[in-house]
Amino acid sequence: AERRTDDRGSYRLWGLYDGTYLIQASVDGILTGTTGRQNTYATLYYPASPTVAGAQRIDLRDDTIANIVYAPVTLTQVTGLALDGDAQLVAGTARLIEPRQSGRISSARTASIQPDGTFTIRHVPTGNYILQILGDGPGRTGLFASTEVSVGESPVRVTLKAPPTKGEI
Repeated sequence: AERRTDDRGSYRLWGLYDGTYLIQASVDGILTGTTGRQNTYATLYYPASPTVAGAQRIDLRDDTIANIVYAPVTLTQVTGLALDGDAQLVAGTARLIEPRQSGRISSARTASIQPDGTFTIRHVPTGNYILQILGDGPGRTGLFASTEVSVGESPVRVTLKAPPTKGEI
């Protein structure tokens, strides 16, 4: 269920069945810090984690109350080059996902692969991710590659090369 907060930041979800849930909250907007770096209120998972790995489940019964406290989080970007052998992929998608933790699944951050094989995924909080590319190269389609990426406060640059398909080895 998705709801917007009121002018005081309060929200109420109704019509949910008793059970165990993860709560995800997000704020629209980007802040520019004193150092010129971009900060934002990152998507948070209850109680106050920018990653699904740090989320806590909440047992929902009758009138359960759950508060999420926001604090600005420094974001960075993951840029890269997607290759088919020595040639650049010419189209496709780059996806940055958190590894599945304790049955929790997060939504992916995505970017289009440009005709020169480059991509940029912006506004990424610190954490460990899996970067996947799926795209088309010159003369081949459905190419895939993945790697683990650790994101800190500095921008990350990655080169991913799609492996050869059967018969090309």
